[in-house]
Amino acid sequence: LNTIMEKGVNRLLQDLLPAVENGLLISSFDYHIIDEEKDAYEIATFKFLHDRIQQAVFEMIDHDWRKEIHLQLGRNKIRYTDPKKLEDEIFEIVRHLNISAELIQNQDERCQVAEFNLIASRQAKQSAAFEHAFQYAKAGLALLRHDAWKTHYDLTLSLYTEALQTAYLNVDLDEIEILFGHVIKNSRNFLDQVSAYKSRIQAYLAQNRLMEAINTGFEILKLLGIDFPEHPDMKDIQAAYEESRSLLKKKTIEDLVQMPKMTDPIKKATLKLLSDICVPIYFSRPSFLPLMIFKAVALSVFHGNLPESSFIYSVYGLILSGLYADIDTGYQFGKLGMKLAEKKDYKEFRCKNIEIFNVHIRHNKEHIRETLDPLLAGYQIGMETGDFQFANFCVFNRCSHAYLLGQDLAFVEKEMNRFSQAINQNRQVTVLHFHSIFQQAVLNLRGTKGDPHILVGDVYDERIMLARHQQAKDRHALNYFYLNKMI
Repeated sequence: LNTIMEKGVNRLLQDLLPAVENGLLISSFDYHIIDEEKDAYEIATFKFLHDRIQQAVFEMIDHDWRKEIHLQLGRNKIRYTDPKKLEDEIFEIVRHLNISAELIQNQDERCQVAEFNLIASRQAKQSAAFEHAFQYAKAGLALLRHDAWKTHYDLTLSLYTEALQTAYLNVDLDEIEILFGHVIKNSRNFLDQVSAYKSRIQAYLAQNRLMEAINTGFEILKLLGIDFPEHPDMKDIQAAYEESRSLLKKKTIEDLVQMPKMTDPIKKATLKLLSDICVPIYFSRPSFLPLMIFKAVALSVFHGNLPESSFIYSVYGLILSGLYADIDTGYQFGKLGMKLAEKKDYKEFRCKNIEIFNVHIRHNKEHIRETLDPLLAGYQIGMETGDFQFANFCVFNRCSHAYLLGQDLAFVEKEMNRFSQAINQNRQVTVLHFHSIFQQAVLNLRGTKGDPHILVGDVYDERIMLARHQQAKDRHALNYFYLNKMI
């Protein structure tokens, strides 16, 4: 308080004395020992007798004056904080300065506060406080002038990128489209657009707009010099497979773990986008998946690893197991992906690797019951890291595995109800469709009304949904639909 008021400790203590004497404040300080000649009472704490007293005092303060107080608090916090420890105080700093932002007229100071909001957003995101992260990013953008793309390009791009990422984590899909438009219109080159495209692809996938997600990915990949045959056949796939297998023959699994970090910006952008569109490709245009993965594997072998490489190697294991029936090698690459994901900087890909290994690879060599606990752990990790998409894939597959294992239907129904709410809350429409098919099948088997193989009920209606799956070209939903009707 003394730092803010700048009166000197003794004067400040005397100013607070009437409030203490009238019982409004409780003080840790013994007023009998005040020395008029010295400021030696740096540590003295005060608190209001009751929260309602604090609220009443706060409401007595003029609204505009409150903002001025917050502005002074924020500025003094910056002034008296060691620059090396500034990030430790960042949330307290931006709290005061965001309240008083309209009073900040100097553009350099406004940009500084925008940078503080960017730091706060990143820290909040790392702590899984995604709503707060989004609000900090938006507050930072609000501090910029209309010509900020020209005057402060790097800061503006960083804030828009952060806002896009946190908008997706908050499932604010409408906001993503607005922010995406600003980045595409104002960015200087396509490399600066990659993160924006990533957020848009994730948003499309969440909404079950699979072809739009794929087309968005192909659009930017072409700008990066990556093109695929319009209608790939087994000849195209086999040629790409032989090329990747030849490259990998020269590397052991440990060699791939120890690969240096990829640094080339074009290659990094390419690998990230190939990773991003794997999921909609897998669901809707699976003939492209091997070509994309073989290309991504080659990028990692030639140019080094990124966190995305762990996911790419896991999907490579999926292809080896599923398309080429090479169970042992596929299992090894699934394990490789899991091992890479344990690296400190790869945490955001742990959930993806858990899902790929336990849904698509593990059952080839181990009993499917061994997947249940890891998939629940994968869900928890995904929710912590903001990977809502794969977190929800994990719990959907955990529930469907429990059902197919023949576990008690009462337990399975309870688990499905529990996670259906979570999937719906995260607005992950694609996986919600999958989950609802299995959930309705379980409800049918548990109920006594109607024909069990007609999937019409409280959570799913085949009379409506079948046409939607066909329109979206969602092959997995159609597969699950007909599988459950046969069961």
